[in-house]
Amino acid sequence: MPRPTKHELDAEIIDSAARLFARHGFEHTSLQQLADAVGYTKAGLLHHYPSKLALYRAVLERGNTETRALLGRIDHLPPGEERDRAAIVGSVQFTIDWPGLSMLSISAGMDSGPVDQEEFIEMGRAMLAIFCVDPEDYDVTRFIRLGVATAGLMSITLASVQLGTQEQWRDRIVATAMAALGHGEG
Repeated sequence: MPRPTKHELDAEIIDSAARLFARHGFEHTSLQQLADAVGYTKAGLLHHYPSKLALYRAVLERGNTETRALLGRIDHLPPGEERDRAAIVGSVQFTIDWPGLSMLSISAGMDSGPVDQEEFIEMGRAMLAIFCVDPEDYDVTRFIRLGVATAGLMSITLASVQLGTQEQWRDRIVATAMAALGHGEG
């Protein structure tokens, strides 16, 4: 079996750390737990990230980078059903690829750790932009539909990843999230 690349190792560390931070919060996640989750010693983990705080910041940065990347992939589409579908499909794929980051984004308001809430607010703004929702002037119904659709799709996609059914459930998750946004029936 080939050795994982540096990018693959970093992605594993980031997502595993995000999962632990989501479950336990920053303060209650130890360096030893983080190292154990990726099969490193504490010293080995500290070789990649000089501190727990540096790792936490890297997790948030990756979440923001991935969210902005999704926005970049669909930003050319005008508001409407086609853009919503691309956003939903991208969100499902993000959750499959980054289950730990998805868990952390769901729990964002609970324990943001030692960083300013701005990191989470930035991610939220990017998600609103993905779905063409202006945080200063929005339709309340659209905003509620978006919350139901995205939280629901992340929760059920995470469950499908745990069950190993993400490919079988993908189309149904997308259809149901689209229905939550007001496009068709789930």
